[in-house]
This record gives sequence, structure tokens and C-alpha cells, in this order.
Amino acid sequence: RGWFLFAALSAVFASLTSILGKIGIEGVDSNLGTAVRTGVVLVMAWFMVFLSGKQRELGRIDGRSWCFILLSGVTTGLSWLCYYRALQEGPASVVVPIDKLSILVTVAFSRLFLRERLTARAAAGLALITAGDAAAVGVAVKRAAAIPQCGAGTAVQACGGGTGEVGKALKADSRRPLGKEAEPGYPRPCPAVHKKRG
Repeated sequence: RGWFLFAALSAVFASLTSILGKIGIEGVDSNLGTAVRTGVVLVMAWFMVFLSGKQRELGRIDGRSWCFILLSGVTTGLSWLCYYRALQEGPASVVVPIDKLSILVTVAFSRLFLRERLTARAAAGLALITAGDAAAVGVAVKRAAAIPQCGAGTAVQACGGGTGEVGKALKADSRRPLGKEAEPGYPRPCPAVHKKRG
């Protein structure tokens, strides 16, 4: 079945999108990164349209379809902007599972606006997916919280005090203005803790 192959490839490419995006936006404004990514998607999409000769069908799209397609584009853009901002500031292992919880919102909206109903089997599957996703988020959050962080004033004492080269570097980090923690390397595992563990 061709659709299953494309669905599997979609899952693979979606996972690569998150990992490559996380690496790519280090040191880059998330909105700028989203704009570049969107430009690439735009070129690829129109390339496929012209390759298949479907550009002639633009005139056949009615007003109602145009309205909903444009609204869908706006919500897609907002989703990407929020997603890449979260991906830039948070761990991918937490951001991605939270993003996948959108399936719940999709099901709710499909019930409200499209009058679609879930069968008992579909509802059970949705519950299992949600439970697994929530469990993955919980585990990832606990792991992230267990790593000592540097870059805040309170972390200076926790990461070895104010003596030595490490302490000096941490004090310099603690004087960094608010909002800079989201830059590459902030927050990051405490070097003093890793040294002790080694």
C-alpha cells in the first residue's frame, strides 16, 4: 500500500526536521530560522506543482477553499514560529512530545466543526497515544530537571562556588542580562559537576 510507505516516510522526515532544526537554530533567531525553512518548503512545494503540471488548476479553486487554505497557512506559520522558539529554548526530547499532543486539539476541533465522531476503538487508541506521549514528556522533564544548570546567580554556588576558573566563568555568566539564557549554551550542564563525576 503506497499510503503506508508515504506515512512512514513522513514520520521519518518529521523526526529529522526536529533534530536538524534544533541543531540549525543554535545562535540563530528562531523567527529567522523559521523564515529560511519556510522558504525551502515553498520552493519544494511549487517545484512539485509545476513538475506535475497542476499550476493550471489554480483558477478552479473557489472562494471558500481559498479562505480556508489561507487560514490554514496562517495557523501553520504560527505553529512553526512557536515550535521553533520552544525548540530553541528547550530540549527536543520534551518539546517534540508536547507538540505531538496536538492530536487532542485536532480531535476536539474535528468534533466541534466537522461533526466527526470517534469510534470506541479509535477513542481507546487515542487514549493510549495520549498516555504514552504524556509519560514520555514526564520522563524527559525529570531528566532535564536532574541536570544542574549554570548561567543563573544561584547556580554559581551550586556549581562550585566562586573560586578558580570555573567559579569566575560562572560569575560572569550570572551577570549576563535577563533573556540571554536562551542563547546557545544557556542553560547548560555544570562543568564543575561533570568534573567531579569524572
